[in-house]
Amino acid sequence: MMNFDNQSTTDASVPQGDVSSQLGQWPVQLTLVSPMAPYFVGADLMLVADCVPFAMGDFHTKFLKGNAIAVACPKLDDTGAYVQKIADILTTGKPKSLTAVHMEVPCCNGLRVLAEKAIA
Repeated sequence: MMNFDNQSTTDASVPQGDVSSQLGQWPVQLTLVSPMAPYFVGADLMLVADCVPFAMGDFHTKFLKGNAIAVACPKLDDTGAYVQKIADILTTGKPKSLTAVHMEVPCCNGLRVLAEKAIA
């Protein structure tokens, strides 16, 4: 458990007004995406842990913009079918890259392990 002492939202570094979403696909949950989805073909694929977009203020511009994503939680999801699903995405869509984006906490390391098993 952590409690963050956040800076004021009036900080000059915080974007003001509406910030556009960079989401280019739906669905995003690994359980729901189709390995045959056209947005995976030749894409830079981001396998993202559920908590990352909430913890990282610039997630949309740093990781989401222009990339295909699949979101999962290696701790709370039933990950039994995830290795095969990721392998199917890699085989069918032939994305040009795969990046696992996760928090620096022990439970999130499972996302990287799922990706490594799928590649193998």
